Amino acid sequence: MDYLIEQIEASTGAKFLRVPFQGGGAGINALVGGNVDVAQGFYSEFRGHLEGGKVAPLAVAAAGRMDFLKEMPTFNEALGGTEYLWQVIRFAVVPKGTPADRKAYLGAQVQTAMKDPELVRSMASRASISIPSSPARRTSPTISPPMWRRSVSST
Repeated sequence: MDYLIEQIEASTGAKFLRVPFQGGGAGINALVGGNVDVAQGFYSEFRGHLEGGKVAPLAVAAAGRMDFLKEMPTFNEALGGTEYLWQVIRFAVVPKGTPADRKAYLGAQVQTAMKDPELVRSMASRASISIPSSPARRTSPTISPPMWRRSVSST
């Protein structure tokens, strides 16, 4: 998530004093405790404090507003940009040497689970969406934040 802060600093000229925490939840707790002025984290890390009226979300780094937080703008809306789009990608992995038939079976089970309506609702309540994929359907990212392009081109 530090990239988001770097991106905001680069595009706005703002400067943040970064305080390292072990995870977004610890940063959110520091915010609630009055130890920092702003924190970033996953929805699941601040949802309880939001419901308790202790935090107020400023913006989300997504293509559109969240269905359950319609009043919260995107960073692009708030900062007048188009480059503030972030996603978190999770992977399921198996040990090297796992037989192909076992990988296919496990992959099919994951694909089935990701379509389960209860799981989809549960993920949506945590501001997560599922886009099942497989190595055969793997594609390259289409969005490359400017700071990554600079980093990649300088190496």
